[in-house]
Amino acid sequence: MKLVKLICCISIFSLSYSNILSSSTFQLDTKDYSSIDSIVKYKQTYPKKALAFGFDLLKLFSEDDELTLEFVNLNYYIGETFYHLEDFVSSYEYLKKSLELYEFLEKNKRRNIRVLKPPWILSVMGAVYIKNGDYGLAESYYNEAIENFLLFDAEFEQEKIYGLSNAEESLALIEIQRGNFKNAESLFKQAKARKGDDIMFKMYSNLLLMELYILWNKLDYAEEYFNKIKFNYENKEEDKRPQLVIYYSEANLIYGTFFKDNLDYNKALKLLLTAKEELNKIDTDIITPYQRINYQIANILVETKKYFEAEQILTSSNINQNTTRTQKILNFKLLEKIYLITDQIEFLIKTKDSIITYNENTIQKEIQNEFNLLENLILVTDKQNQINIARTRTELILIISIVSLLSLTLLIHFLRKNFKLQKEKNRLLNKEKKILRNELGRKKRELFSKVNYITQRNKHISNLKEKLSNNKVDKPNLIELKNELKYLSSSNKIYAEFDKMFTEVYPDFHKKVNESFNLSKTDLRLASYIKMNHSNYEIARISGISIRTVESQRYRLSKKLSLEKGKDLNSFILNF
Repeated sequence: MKLVKLICCISIFSLSYSNILSSSTFQLDTKDYSSIDSIVKYKQTYPKKALAFGFDLLKLFSEDDELTLEFVNLNYYIGETFYHLEDFVSSYEYLKKSLELYEFLEKNKRRNIRVLKPPWILSVMGAVYIKNGDYGLAESYYNEAIENFLLFDAEFEQEKIYGLSNAEESLALIEIQRGNFKNAESLFKQAKARKGDDIMFKMYSNLLLMELYILWNKLDYAEEYFNKIKFNYENKEEDKRPQLVIYYSEANLIYGTFFKDNLDYNKALKLLLTAKEELNKIDTDIITPYQRINYQIANILVETKKYFEAEQILTSSNINQNTTRTQKILNFKLLEKIYLITDQIEFLIKTKDSIITYNENTIQKEIQNEFNLLENLILVTDKQNQINIARTRTELILIISIVSLLSLTLLIHFLRKNFKLQKEKNRLLNKEKKILRNELGRKKRELFSKVNYITQRNKHISNLKEKLSNNKVDKPNLIELKNELKYLSSSNKIYAEFDKMFTEVYPDFHKKVNESFNLSKTDLRLASYIKMNHSNYEIARISGISIRTVESQRYRLSKKLSLEKGKDLNSFILNF
């Protein structure tokens, strides 16, 4: 997990070349829309502002019948902007649409006639797949990008060099994920040798190498490259482009995180505060770096028992509406640790509920990803339909007679009618999906509420037992407490209700498990808790047993499931 987080931290920088070269990579031909320049300018530092320009331009382009290079590029810019906002589904949709439109673009309107597919688009699509953990597809996109960069005309030689370097560095990130550090080092140095002496590219290359050597545990080399980054930054006072500040801040964040993980909190805190201080020098609406820095600082404060200061940082981050869902979940989990240590039960329960809610929302978001882009993409789809109809109409005019024109009219009428029918079907389908999502969400909330109730019941039983065993109850109340304890202990109704609710949320789970394995009721219930992603500690509280007992039950369940040695029980059940 630590390795994946580090890779994700630096993969976003693989897009830096396309940002730097945007003005030369995509030039306007006949129309000078200043909004396109604004998208290029703001897509990394002010992505939300860039999207506003982009959607306004989509409406403007939708009024034209002619397919232009600008329209192809516009979809690319929107896709890349969504990438910077970490909305990778939307990013992929617009990038894919840009590639499809490029295929319809006449060759004389393309920048490089020999290029089969725009390689910068392929590079960003590769970056999306890196974020999603599909390194095989990411690698294929980067290799395809390299093939197309090599087809660039001589007048674009500089862009070709940077494009090849970008693809090689991205392939190196994939090699790191696979544990091939030597291959990654070779690719990084090969890319660095291509790029020349520009300070920005030097700092970026040094950042990648520093990151590599930290992962490779070659700490002397890591320190050497960190010092190079620091030297280059501090000796370029006149050149403080936002990207340089981001690179330097990221280097301090990565190095500070390394020292934090190795328990050198003084060094770590110094580096993290430097990263935060440098970021404050630039103007941007991207807060992800701040979130990651504050999260690491809060971790250090927790480890040094400064719980109140850590709580303030995490709470402030979570109330920010721009904080990502992933970061909020991390913040809540750290808050959960603080409240557990400080015995703040009320806040602990609220924090657990928040973690459950955000995890639930993540599942719901995955379910609706297929549908939530329709409204934003409708202009693009209409544009493509207009292009196809116009081409068909032109070809028919050249070949056939007035009778064919009549047939074309009938065909258009049929297509429109079919489009309306399909649109109505999609509307009904979306409505049904929404109802199903709401129902699933309600059942999940009921299921988690039932689990919380069982946990509190078991805690109550434990408290009663403790009072009885310690003789803390007066004799007149002893019989009443024993009756209450007997009633609570003998009641299995709530477990039956839990089983029923679980089956409603995961209807096929018990059936498939029973078909494949011979499990007891206790085994099935343990598998259910694991399916809900509960930890051993939480399962012990729900079941009213010790953690050691839970571990014994997990061991027996692994045996019954015939898991190979070293195979993780949680992963097996979650993917079953």
